[in-house]
Amino acid sequence: MELDLGGIAKGYIADKIKDFWLANDVTSGIINLGGNILLVGQSSHEHGLWNIGIQNPELSRGNDLAVVTIPEASIVTSGVYERFLKTGKHMYHHIIDPLTGYPFETKITGITAITPTSTEAEIWTSLGFFNGVVNASKMAANRGYQVSFIAIYQDHTVEISEDLKSKFTLTDPKYRLLN
Repeated sequence: MELDLGGIAKGYIADKIKDFWLANDVTSGIINLGGNILLVGQSSHEHGLWNIGIQNPELSRGNDLAVVTIPEASIVTSGVYERFLKTGKHMYHHIIDPLTGYPFETKITGITAITPTSTEAEIWTSLGFFNGVVNASKMAANRGYQVSFIAIYQDHTVEISEDLKSKFTLTDPKYRLLN
């Protein structure tokens, strides 16, 4: 048996940085570990809410397809678009199906989980990839977790959790909202 903590290490580190900040009287800021964003305290903008861009999986970093406006939280995005190997027409990404040992077959190109802690968000992005937004949302609710999801699909559709409807703005006309 082997335990690999690589899938949650960035989340754990982000949470520890937040603890350090709070212990040293840093009350507001953004911890950005590349795909892992932890919002601390209130933003100096719009009623203390943070405006966070959601990465367009077809473009380089910094090109967003949407913006989510939320209070203090952790936002973790995992996708098949940054870490992969292409051989001929087949792409092998880094999200491995534990049943086959091969990259997980999915129509999702990127999934974002929004939770109170970054470690939790790391876990829920994986659960969202393997189970889909609807099923992962039900799993979270049944277990008492606060989780919101944003899933981006290969066909340029985007699916979001119900609680994000008033907080989510699609900015790229190439994409359309499913729900």
